[in-house]
Amino acid sequence: MSDRWCFQCRSQYVEEVAECLECGVPLVDEVPIAPEKVGDGGEDQIAYELHDWSFAARHQVDTTLSDRRLRHAWQGAALVVREADEDRVDKVIEEIEQQLLPTLDADMEHIEYSMEGWKPEQSEQLSSRLGLRGVPHEFDRDGNLIAHAEDEEEVDATIEDVTARLADGEEVEKVDLPGLETNKLLTRLFVASDRLRKNPRDSVAILDFTTDVATMERIRTPFGLDSGAWKPIVANAQTIRDEFESETDLFDDEVVVEMAGKLRTALHGLI
Repeated sequence: MSDRWCFQCRSQYVEEVAECLECGVPLVDEVPIAPEKVGDGGEDQIAYELHDWSFAARHQVDTTLSDRRLRHAWQGAALVVREADEDRVDKVIEEIEQQLLPTLDADMEHIEYSMEGWKPEQSEQLSSRLGLRGVPHEFDRDGNLIAHAEDEEEVDATIEDVTARLADGEEVEKVDLPGLETNKLLTRLFVASDRLRKNPRDSVAILDFTTDVATMERIRTPFGLDSGAWKPIVANAQTIRDEFESETDLFDDEVVVEMAGKLRTALHGLI
């Protein structure tokens, strides 16, 4: 009987188990290496924060790197590689990103949105929110947003939400949260997202979650994280909160379950 392993947390399972019970990702047949074993002693390493990627996408990254003999390891959802391999790993990440991005259908009717006056980081936030919602889109050479006409209502709502939050952010200065309080916040969000992925109608978890997301939006990027890792986590949490705050109160259980699972995995590597 052959054993299998979780490529993220390196837990060992018997052959019959398909997914890691802790991380929820598919198992691999080879023993994953520890982060400190990436490269020879003294070699510089770099990390790719892939918290906002799906389980399947991270598994594809892991498999592709293994197939190409690129030594790598995982710290939760963060990919660790040799700095010397950065260019080759960048190509792998870019290839898989292109494969997984929801793309526009040339045969469908499109709608164009002018992004005049939007800063690059604002357009990036909008694109991130649309991507998390699974809305195919792209920006043309003039920076205008192109989407399917059938997604107009979803895109309109996302633009309105992002615009409102950016306006609020200009009026309210971000604050620093002490390390211990940050850890408590992330732990509460982890517990709430774990409960929501099992029961998206858990009223206590919903109340706790929406309260803590409001705090999450007011604080600066926690110490030890870069904004590139923090922003997707916040966007994920906001997407779940937006479902709960829909005017009809008829939120999509499947969206909440999927996004809560992703958020739980991202937070697991931080607490």
